[in-house]
Amino acid sequence: MRRRMPLVLALAALLPACAGVSDLGKAPAPFTGAEGAAVRKKADAAVDAKKFGDAWNLEAQSGTDRARLEAVALASLEADEGPYEGMFEQLRKKFGGLSPEGRVRVTALSGKEMGVKHWTRAADIELAAADAPPEYPGAWAVYEKTPPDEALAVLVAIRKAKQAHDPAPAAEKPK
Repeated sequence: MRRRMPLVLALAALLPACAGVSDLGKAPAPFTGAEGAAVRKKADAAVDAKKFGDAWNLEAQSGTDRARLEAVALASLEADEGPYEGMFEQLRKKFGGLSPEGRVRVTALSGKEMGVKHWTRAADIELAAADAPPEYPGAWAVYEKTPPDEALAVLVAIRKAKQAHDPAPAAEKPK
């Protein structure tokens, strides 16, 4: 048993990294002195290393600074890496969605993708960062600008997001 204890402890230490994004509804224990600043510094380093899930979880432990949490989620979205869907879900739960500044950045990101004719990626950005699913006005704005030959892929992405958010009950089969 003693030989296995280091392995068990190592595996237990990995569990939080596998657990996804931290829930912002649970208040973290407060830090004293410079501890909070040290945690935020490490969160910044995680963003720089593109370890967005780690950055989010560290930032969530240092408090619920909306601007910093949004910055992590938006960096993850822009890089198209990490669990940004869960981050935006937590931002919706805690703050009701993005700040006006965050919304401007999302619009800029999707606009950049539309500028290089990546219509589905532009819609995906708007879908992930939507403030009030399943309405998705940003994704529909992308759809309106999408050329007809690319429109079906964007429409399918919007419909999948709507169904994932609010799956309709299966139609009853006739007997």
